[in-house]
Amino acid sequence: MIDIDKLYTYIGKTIANKAQTGNLTPSDFNSLLPRAYQQWVYKTYDDMTDGRGWQSHQGITDDLRFLLVRNKVMQVALDGSLAVPSDYLHLSSINYTYSKLVKGKTVSRLKPVDIVRDNERSAFTDSDIYAPLLDAKKYVIAAFFDTYLQFYPSDVARVEFTYLRKPIDPVWSFTVVNGRPVYDPLTSINLEAPEESADEIAMIALSLFGINIRDQELISYSEAQKAQNL
Repeated sequence: MIDIDKLYTYIGKTIANKAQTGNLTPSDFNSLLPRAYQQWVYKTYDDMTDGRGWQSHQGITDDLRFLLVRNKVMQVALDGSLAVPSDYLHLSSINYTYSKLVKGKTVSRLKPVDIVRDNERSAFTDSDIYAPLLDAKKYVIAAFFDTYLQFYPSDVARVEFTYLRKPIDPVWSFTVVNGRPVYDPLTSINLEAPEESADEIAMIALSLFGINIRDQELISYSEAQKAQNL
């Protein structure tokens, strides 16, 4: 987790030193930091410039696992629809329970739900090969629509839905004392991201503020701040 007050001081001093524009206002900071934070999340889980994607390697999994939500049981409606969670960002997996009789006993196991595009649905539901599998729930597909998922067959009942949620917007809260903003840790919201991502998020925030800084400059400044315990 990243301490938002340290990041506020860190970015504010960088702006003051680089642009000589004075102090960073809380309003500016609270406006640009959530945007920078979201950009870091999007860039981390799906950076197409080098072919990365969610869980394509352990580094990405480690960086973003704080956003991973595992709903062990979600009830699918009788019509086969399931509302997408309001904080949904990116799918990790959907599984359903397949049960069958083996030597007179019911054996159940998790099987993956295959996500298909809207224009692919009929290729499965009207297929001589896939339709019987869907009817027997040996195979389950789902398609995303604006606010919900549609499952085939519709009587899938329950699923296990694991996804990346949207990050919670950080907030540097303050009270005004003698005309100056004073940090309020009780109502502030820290960044949930791992601490080692602070420099990269700071660079994105600075670029949104109109300041481009080289990696080495930021590293040097970061080390100086750490030496001062900031």
